[in-house]
Amino acid sequence: MQQKKNQFQELLLPLYFFMQLSRKAYSNYLENKLFIHACAIRKANKSIYKLLTDKPSLIPFALQDDCIALLNHYDIWFAQFDALKRKKKPQPDDTFVFQQLDQFSAFPKAAEMNIFAAYEAMKKEFSIENGIAE
Repeated sequence: MQQKKNQFQELLLPLYFFMQLSRKAYSNYLENKLFIHACAIRKANKSIYKLLTDKPSLIPFALQDDCIALLNHYDIWFAQFDALKRKKKPQPDDTFVFQQLDQFSAFPKAAEMNIFAAYEAMKKEFSIENGIAE
């Protein structure tokens, strides 16, 4: 049970937070595709990447493929971001548009859904265990 609690507190809880932050930044980016919004996405994604690569032993077995899919996506996305940034040398208010390179570079939505479902399940489990009503 302690391992599961550690997975929740040290991995899934911050992972959920940073993924929500990334979602918000991406939503802002979709409204106005500016470099400043792309930088906000990058910052959130870097936090996710660091968390997953710093704590791989806490990744539940059921989420390992999902986390690998996320990391793979971020590797491609960071490379594309860096190349576009070098080429364009954008200012914060410049348009900064990404193109999906191939079917392997798309954001893994199923992985995101699985991670969110695991977070919600553990959150509910620990809330019930601690007598906290949702």
